[in-house]
Amino acid sequence: MTTPPVTAPEAARPARMLPDRGEALVMLAAAALVLVVLLPTLGRLSLWYDEIITSDAAQLSLPALIVERLKRGHFPTYFAFVKLLGLAGTSEFWLRLPSALFSAGAASLLALVAIRFLGPIATVATAILYAALPIMIEYGQEARPYTAMLFFLSLALLAHLSMLAGRPGFARYGTLATIGAIGAALAIPAGIVAVALQHAALVACGIRSAPEAERRVWLRHLRITWIIIAIAAIGLLPNVIGQLRSEQGLKKWQVFVPFGQRLRETFRALYGFAFETDVNRYLPAGCEAGLAIAFLALLVIGIAFGFRQRIERYLIVIAVGTPLVFVVIGSVSALVPRYLISMMPATILLAGSAVGLLLARPAWRLPVGAILAAAMVPLWLQAFDTLASERKIDWRAVSAFLHDNGVRDIELLSTSTQIPRIFRHYQPRSDGFTYLAKGPPANPPDIIWQAARARDVAWLALFYTDALPADVAAGRVVCRWRFGHFSLFVAARDAAALPAPLRDCAAKP
Repeated sequence: MTTPPVTAPEAARPARMLPDRGEALVMLAAAALVLVVLLPTLGRLSLWYDEIITSDAAQLSLPALIVERLKRGHFPTYFAFVKLLGLAGTSEFWLRLPSALFSAGAASLLALVAIRFLGPIATVATAILYAALPIMIEYGQEARPYTAMLFFLSLALLAHLSMLAGRPGFARYGTLATIGAIGAALAIPAGIVAVALQHAALVACGIRSAPEAERRVWLRHLRITWIIIAIAAIGLLPNVIGQLRSEQGLKKWQVFVPFGQRLRETFRALYGFAFETDVNRYLPAGCEAGLAIAFLALLVIGIAFGFRQRIERYLIVIAVGTPLVFVVIGSVSALVPRYLISMMPATILLAGSAVGLLLARPAWRLPVGAILAAAMVPLWLQAFDTLASERKIDWRAVSAFLHDNGVRDIELLSTSTQIPRIFRHYQPRSDGFTYLAKGPPANPPDIIWQAARARDVAWLALFYTDALPADVAAGRVVCRWRFGHFSLFVAARDAAALPAPLRDCAAKP
């Protein structure tokens, strides 16, 4: 009978880069929770405009894709990835699947960070918050590069914290950090800001005073990252300069929206568990305010108790610094939640850390535990509301309405330049639609109304519009069909000119 070899106690074993069996199970559990939330309804919603851009880009040749994306101010990496996967022209489910998988991957990396540096309670809280937050659900179900950015940011975050904590394999973690930072920056231009915030957090954690050998690794990571970002950004400069010279600058569609309103809407989505089309099917309207207060309280606790700790300080700089930087950027550019989603990995970890800190105190364990357990109910009810809501316009329903009612060979007039691309994606080509679209929607040019007045039958696709101008509607049969904040109008001099199923849609004024 042989004697089994003597092994060192767990605490005495050297830390490894790769997760051990327990850590791997934690990572799989976090990823599985995200996929269980995202996958069942992944294809339920129709694509919205930006997702249609993804679909269209993936159908270009690779050289044409690269040129077109750079021209539009986007790095081509994510779109080329979707193309190389063979997802061009596929269903909504398959087109969105990479985003769901990237989101699950990011969740698994954050769970590994939490179990290694914040403790098991913080790990559970991190996984639950990541899976249930409406903003994480929304962008985890969107065929855009945002969760790819989150995955690479989480990879860099794991590497940075491992280096700050002095785990073995310092140089290898430096390489991993570089891969994560470059991947995040090349996923979407906003990722460059996110990488800059991560590096600012490293400075705040004292890497300048690190031992010489470690400092060389840090400097190599920073140097390689920013050289590659600078080279890649050269392709974007002509577009950025052109946007700066345009009438709307870089504010794009938000140029007519007051800055304060944009700020409120953005932060409600980030911290407020709110989204525009909440159906309130499972959680009554207004109840998400309590969740927002609890979430913000956790962040305040995490900041107050964690700033002296190196790991938490890194998270705090990102969680607090990112919104401050984007508020400044938002004064000359668009300010929307999807640009600030880069802060969510650090923010969620910081909230998870606060949960761990609270429950670590014996006197607080029972009351705080009871409050947090009770908060799980509205948290998941709001997550189910997110999954049940339309969130965007149902363009499949719009297309089916027009096609099924025999609308053919029309010119569709619109004050949104997005409309032709959307309708070309969903409307059968055999329906013979042509388009005249001029924007912006907040200040529609008179050419659209002139065209409507000149036609015996005018079909109009309009956003945020309750009625046609009086001179367009005068003496005509006017019908309106609403799809969320989008409306289809028809104004006909003679109802007999309409398709038979629609002739009784309204009485002549």
